[in-house]
Amino acid sequence: MKKFIFLVVVFFCLPLMNYAQTNWSILSDTINTLDQHNLKQGFWVEDNVDKTSSRGNYNNGKKEGSWIVYNNYGVLKKIETYRNGIRNGLFINIDKRGYFEAEEYFKNDELEGWSRHYSFGGRPTSEIFYINGKIEGLKKIYYQESGKLQEESYYKNGKKNGLSKWYDNQGKRIAEYYYVNGEFEGEQRTFYSNDTVQSIEIYSGNKRTGEYKEFFSNGKFKVLGKYENDTKEGRWIFYDETGDVIDIKKYKDGEEKL
Repeated sequence: MKKFIFLVVVFFCLPLMNYAQTNWSILSDTINTLDQHNLKQGFWVEDNVDKTSSRGNYNNGKKEGSWIVYNNYGVLKKIETYRNGIRNGLFINIDKRGYFEAEEYFKNDELEGWSRHYSFGGRPTSEIFYINGKIEGLKKIYYQESGKLQEESYYKNGKKNGLSKWYDNQGKRIAEYYYVNGEFEGEQRTFYSNDTVQSIEIYSGNKRTGEYKEFFSNGKFKVLGKYENDTKEGRWIFYDETGDVIDIKKYKDGEEKL
């Protein structure tokens, strides 16, 4: 990971660093200059309110090309790429130990392609694909402590679409939800740590409808019921872990009938 960062720095920043050193020592009068229209031109060194320092080029008052940002200790913190004053190209955040914090690509100031974020040591915490600033296709979220997969979802035009899976910190499946255009649709399942089904419910138009089933971890029924328009309806049966019925309740429009 650090080797890759070094190569990125060499490719994007070495020409800019060399330019800065040359102009700072020899042509200091050409740094931080304004033209007759009071527009920033050429190479600039800017101190930011967060105590970082940015270095890069302006063209007619707009950032252009690669910019590098140093933290308050003078250590490389960010690499940024601009075209005509807006984000275009690679953006990288680096922590104080030299590991990636984030790697993103922009096109016309909107996220485009893979956006990856990392925890300490370069371990990924998220991998998300964008088109025109909206999530598209696969999105993965990881637990920071273990690095194991937490969520795996698919998106279309910025909304969840298709099967989404969730896992616990041990990598075991805990839920499978199905979405259409960002809303629950179809069969939704949750799971116990032994991978047996905990619950099954059906959604239509983001509302619970039809049969509801809940199970004990031994696979036996715990609850059987039905929803209509997202409210409990009809007879609901409750079981103990041996499979014996322990209670029966009746509902109308979500209200229990005594």
